Amino acid sequence: MEFIDFEISSYLSTLLKDKFICHLSKEDWGFSIMVMEKEGKAFARTYFLNDTKDSIYFDWLNVDENHRVIGLATELLEAHIKTSEYFKLESMLWVEKNTWIEDWYKRKGYEYYCEYDEKSNWLKNKNQE
Repeated sequence: MEFIDFEISSYLSTLLKDKFICHLSKEDWGFSIMVMEKEGKAFARTYFLNDTKDSIYFDWLNVDENHRVIGLATELLEAHIKTSEYFKLESMLWVEKNTWIEDWYKRKGYEYYCEYDEKSNWLKNKNQE
């Protein structure tokens, strides 16, 4: 998957346009694209592991308390999902069991995939089956 890191980062940046900053970081295990709202109101990470070539992951979603309920989290997640669909990668994330955020991800199209540990589950985007 040569050049896929740059291609995914560029595509994600294009989707998020001028409202967010994307930063690509390459590691031995894969790569991360850290995404932050330009004024620091929200951030998330999309990442890819070298040993799971058919999946892309989403985590670190956080929105400043004073800027919640205006759609920033939804914008970040939707851009990640569109990126995963464009590159034909399954979107995965893990989330703490029985929490409001688990319910939110399920409303956004994710479903149970398997248990991560005693407190968390892996979810996958059910629209990509």
